[in-house]
Amino acid sequence: MSLKESIKRILKETREEKVKNFIYSKFDRVFDKLNLEVNYEENDYVYGKWFDEDKQQVFHRNSWGTFWIIQCEPYRTLYTISKSVGFDDIEFNKILIEYLNDKYKEQFLNRTFKSVGDELYCLEDESIWN
Repeated sequence: MSLKESIKRILKETREEKVKNFIYSKFDRVFDKLNLEVNYEENDYVYGKWFDEDKQQVFHRNSWGTFWIIQCEPYRTLYTISKSVGFDDIEFNKILIEYLNDKYKEQFLNRTFKSVGDELYCLEDESIWN
């Protein structure tokens, strides 16, 4: 590998790390306002719920690793943050899952987050919330 190629690779890795750190810090602003309650039950079943300051449920996570959306607005905020750095929908889901695993995996007995469940279709019609 030439010096030029090495420099490009290092700059790309540095940029990716900066973008990740930026997104994580903005995601923290959303999640740090929420209260997480984790329930541990028989057969290593673990379930979590995030509540806002009004004690309204915002998100929950089942034992199989799905992160469910209960309220659209916080989820849309996370999405807007990812769009601000040019991420598409696939990259948004990937960085959100990565963030959740980095931040909460230990609280869920090292069981990873695997998918996002948006049965409310919060992101379907962006014109409603732009």
